Amino acid sequence: MVQLWSGACANAVAGPATQAVENGYQIAFWMMSCPLNNETGKPETTWFKAIQGHDSFYVVQKAFKFDPSKDQIVQWTRYLKAVAVCDTRLKARACPSGLR
Repeated sequence: MVQLWSGACANAVAGPATQAVENGYQIAFWMMSCPLNNETGKPETTWFKAIQGHDSFYVVQKAFKFDPSKDQIVQWTRYLKAVAVCDTRLKARACPSGLR
C-alpha cells in the first residue's frame, strides 16, 4: 500500500503503525499523507484501521482530499477508535447490546 501511495505522490509520508488489542482482536492504526497528489492536484490524508477478526480481516479508512482541520482530526480519530469487531459466537467478544 505504501508503494502504491508513493507512486501517486513523490513526497508521500506513511506514519508508523500503532498496534494494539481491542475487544480481544489485534488492530493496527496508521496514517498516510500526500502534500500534492499528482492526479488530483490536491493534498490527501488517509487514516487506516485494520482489525484481524476471528474469521476475517477488516480495514476501515477515512480519506480527505484537503488538509483536515484540528476538529476534523479529533472527530475522525474518535470515530475510528470506536470502530470494532464483535462476534456473537464468542462470549468474550460479544457485540454491544442492540448490535448483531
